[in-house]
Amino acid sequence: LLSYISRKGFPSVDNRYMWWLLAVALVSYQIRRNYGDNNESDNMYSYHYAMAVLPHLPANALMLTGGDLPTNVFRYHTICEGIRPDVKVLDMQFMAADWYHNVLAPTTFAGVEIPGVYRPFTDPSKLHKNQYNVEIFLNMNIDKYPIFICNGFSNKDESYKKNFVMIPF
Repeated sequence: LLSYISRKGFPSVDNRYMWWLLAVALVSYQIRRNYGDNNESDNMYSYHYAMAVLPHLPANALMLTGGDLPTNVFRYHTICEGIRPDVKVLDMQFMAADWYHNVLAPTTFAGVEIPGVYRPFTDPSKLHKNQYNVEIFLNMNIDKYPIFICNGFSNKDESYKKNFVMIPF
């Protein structure tokens, strides 16, 4: 298109601006064409999910989550929407990251005992210094907080089964 315009004798048209104009026009066309099919502004699934769980938890509960969906849904609604801000949402996958213990845990989860880096091993002999499994975490926090699990633990960590029982809530 631009080479056609240049050949037809429009020397005052700066090609650089024509490329930008063409790009903006194409992007605008794509947005207009596809917006209706992709508009999720009325999607209330995450809200309904959060409202099915959060209001029913006891005060100052800890919720251990696994995976992006429950973690992000519950964190968004507790922090951004102010629905049950007393509930602390801890992502088991994040707890396995080295930075979590030093950076996020002391500021976001003050009062919660996080003894190091989570490792999903049932056998405590496989744990190194500053590592813990679910049983150790539960033993350190069960007297201070009601603890709930959403989306389960790692399949490798069944350490809690010695002293704890999961009850559907």
